[in-house]
Amino acid sequence: MNIKRRWKIFLNKTLLVSLVWFIVALVISSITFLNQLQGNYSLTLSPGNVILFEVACIIPWAICTPLIVWVARSYPLEKYLLSRSIPAHFLTALFVFVFHSVVQSYQVFVFYESSMDWAYLKRDFLGFLDMRMMLYAGVVLSVYVIDFQRKERKSRLKEPRLKARLAKARYQAILNQVQPAFLLDSIDTIRENVRFDAGESEQILTDFSDLLRIMLQNTEREEVPIQEDLESYRLYVRLLEKRLGTEIECVTHVDEACAEAMAPSSRILIPLIEELLSADRASARRINRLSYTATCSHSKVYIRLSIGGLELFRESLWSYLKVMRFTDIRRHLSRMYGNKAGIEVRVDTRALNVQLRFPLMMEGQDEEPWAEIYADDTPEHQPRRQ
Repeated sequence: MNIKRRWKIFLNKTLLVSLVWFIVALVISSITFLNQLQGNYSLTLSPGNVILFEVACIIPWAICTPLIVWVARSYPLEKYLLSRSIPAHFLTALFVFVFHSVVQSYQVFVFYESSMDWAYLKRDFLGFLDMRMMLYAGVVLSVYVIDFQRKERKSRLKEPRLKARLAKARYQAILNQVQPAFLLDSIDTIRENVRFDAGESEQILTDFSDLLRIMLQNTEREEVPIQEDLESYRLYVRLLEKRLGTEIECVTHVDEACAEAMAPSSRILIPLIEELLSADRASARRINRLSYTATCSHSKVYIRLSIGGLELFRESLWSYLKVMRFTDIRRHLSRMYGNKAGIEVRVDTRALNVQLRFPLMMEGQDEEPWAEIYADDTPEHQPRRQ
């Protein structure tokens, strides 16, 4: 924004504030003139002098308007901020009231030839306290009304663009059929938020678009670098929070040595949770923590995923694994790596822990032909059926 435009905006705002306070001064002038006609003042002024007197008295409010606007926006009168906002508004109002009282007392001294001493200042401050409180409240309320209208106007302008992007995302979901249940559920979440919070909806839509882009790029890829996998995992957790309406703690840790290693987990870990969501949403709503850890040891990569808050017991472990299509995941790993890969599941009373194990391989490295057998199909690694 250039200097000329800034000056133009400044002058427009100054003229607007001056016009508003001039109208207020005219209203008060009419009241003062009526009091003169009723004989409430010992000295009467002409209508022109009454207007000049009230305009001179209202100048402190015009000068202090930027201060009041700044305080109103910096210290909003919201429930969780009252302990900080009330003292700020009290001090600001006290300063404005004292400033106005001194100026008004001086104008009375000039126009009405009255004495200006401490007793009169005190009487003026207390006598017009109710009017000053109404003026201060009026300015603050006007700021909140204007800000609300601006946000509402921005939301109305954003809504068509969000709906257009939403329609495009819906088309891509149907066209590509990449995890359709997850995509359509996310689209419904965005659509519900558009009406109430356009800003939040835009953030959800941005995360959704980024995750959809990554998923589409990886449609033909069996493996992705762990760093990319971690990015999609974080986006997914943020979307999952909005879909479930709960807060989920996201914990991640990746060793530098395996940050560029190839991993299949984006095709495993996200479907793992999605299967649980589609089969048992009530249990999924209890999820409060998701952790992702990747480490390297002896030419192998270990990715550990912990799903916290499920309140599982060993007796119900197999039913959960069946719901989450655990056998299909093991077969998928088998086809990719043979007996050099594995998946282990452990459970405690508060979390389901899944560990993937597969060979350490960097991007572009030639793959070995693995044997077509199941991964870790030994009895000690298989979950026991109940």
